[in-house]
Parts: sequence; structure tokens; C-alpha cells
Amino acid sequence: MVYKLVTELSTQHPIQLICNTLDISRSAYYAYRQGRSYQVSEEKRMLITAMQDSFADHRRRYGSRRLTPELQEQGYSVGRHQVRRLMYQEGLVAIQPRSFVPPTTDSCHNGPFSPNLLLGMPLPTAPAQVLVGDITYLPLANGGWAYLAAWMDLYSRLIAGWQLELHMEESLVHDALKKALMRRKLTKNAIVHSDRGGQYIGKSFRMTLFDNAIQQSMSRPDDPYDNAFMPGRRCGILLVETKG
Repeated sequence: MVYKLVTELSTQHPIQLICNTLDISRSAYYAYRQGRSYQVSEEKRMLITAMQDSFADHRRRYGSRRLTPELQEQGYSVGRHQVRRLMYQEGLVAIQPRSFVPPTTDSCHNGPFSPNLLLGMPLPTAPAQVLVGDITYLPLANGGWAYLAAWMDLYSRLIAGWQLELHMEESLVHDALKKALMRRKLTKNAIVHSDRGGQYIGKSFRMTLFDNAIQQSMSRPDDPYDNAFMPGRRCGILLVETKG
């Protein structure tokens, strides 16, 4: 049950951040805590989903003033007051534009880089053959940032392992990978693919790959489409799929 995961993580992270990361309703979580079901009509559920999608598409920059006409264009009969109330209910708080966006990839290092083993390779035919990884940032209420590293099984498209920290050091991606390996042993000569970030060339990280007979694959320089399997904006939402 995903709500139990929220409860476990709430001792270390704000509930607001966890619910946003797992893409669940804060109201639904509190209803679960109080031992009651959280039910809404199908029409309202569709409206809430559309609102959440638009909110995410605009990177949490849209408040009720700009979300209302967008939802109206999608065919929903809704006013700004209702949108504001639903945003509060779902814990959607628009943030002000920031002049600084933290980089999640620092490829300005001496390497060594690994080749892109996925180029021209057919998609995997079974789980545990290819993992793709990425890092995304999550803005915090205090103006700081949290960083989420995740590894996704390319066959099942489920998150195999993840780690949430306040830094982007090697241990962020390494701990996420170790969690993935604890959940499921990869096939022999499995591939782990990422961008060229410095976190993925650390000695400890690469030693874990060597010890588990895993091949490392990296995107080509200045080509973000090489790692399009695992877009950072969505890896937080994919965390809800932690079973499988």
C-alpha cells in the first residue's frame, strides 16, 4: 500500500513532498490515516486528474488564475474559486519563477566515459536486462532543493530502486542502484544506462557494477535524447510503481 510508504518516509521528509513525489492526493492520504475511505465522483476525479496534469506540465508554475482557463478550454465547467479550493485540497502550491535551476548533470569531468550500448540494440525481452537511471530535483518549501535518483527497468517500466537526498553526490545514485540490486538480481551482462553525470563514474559505483557483472552504458555527449527512456520530470511520478 503506497500510503504505508508515505507514513514510513514522513519521519524523514515532509508529507507534502512525499505525496507530490508519489503523485498521490494529500487528502486521500489523510483520509487513510483517519481510517476512512476517500471517495469522489468520477467527474470530479477526472477534473482533479486534469488539474494535476496541467499543474505538472507547467512545472508547478501555474496557480488557480492560469489553471482555470486552461481547464475550461479542456471542457470542464469550473471557476477559479473551485480550482483554488481543489488545489489546496490536493496540496498543489504554485512556486514563483526562479532564476536558478539546479543542474542534475555535470559532465565537465575527465571521465572515463562508457559507450552507449543501447544504440541500435533492440528493446529488452524480459525484466532485469536493462536499467536506465536519472536524477531530478524537487523544490522545497524553504527554498532549497531535494534530489531524487531512480533506476527504471526498461522492460517493465517500473522503478527498481530510488533514493531521495539533499545532495547529488555519488552515493545518491549508488544507493539507488544498490536498492535495485537488492530487490532483483540482474541477468548476466545486464546493462545500466545513464547520462554522463559525474555521479556515475565514481569508484564505488563502478566497483558495484564490476562485482555484479553489469555493463555500463552512457549517453553520447550533448544528446539528451539518448537518455529519453528515463525523463527526469517523470521519475518522481513513476515511484508509485514500486512493486513488480
